[in-house]
Amino acid sequence: MIHPSSKLATTRAWHITTLAEELGVQEASEDDLYELLDEERGRKRRALLEATEKELAKIAKEAARRTKKPLKETEIALKVGKVVGRYKMGKHFDCKIGEGSFQWARREHSIQQEAQLDGIYVLRTSDSRP
Repeated sequence: MIHPSSKLATTRAWHITTLAEELGVQEASEDDLYELLDEERGRKRRALLEATEKELAKIAKEAARRTKKPLKETEIALKVGKVVGRYKMGKHFDCKIGEGSFQWARREHSIQQEAQLDGIYVLRTSDSRP
């Protein structure tokens, strides 16, 4: 797959570079390449969501298991914050934290909205041409 910040993904004249030859995609159009980028972005989003869910499930299980000395709300929040900060997927989850309890759920609408933006790229340049 192609990294979004690679020369292949960012230049309009990708076909004159040797990178296309190295990747064996000399005959691919820019549309084909952007489609590959979209697929890669979707795959990466799914992997990050799954990793986040796995870690959040561990926290929920730990909070439910500790009955003699329940986790405090702040302790749970710190653990959740670390997970959300690591995977940068917090915007896609609703988290309810209480004394000794933690629940979470996916925000499917948010995930779908982000997926719809795949393929839309903002390029910043100092070039004044229209």
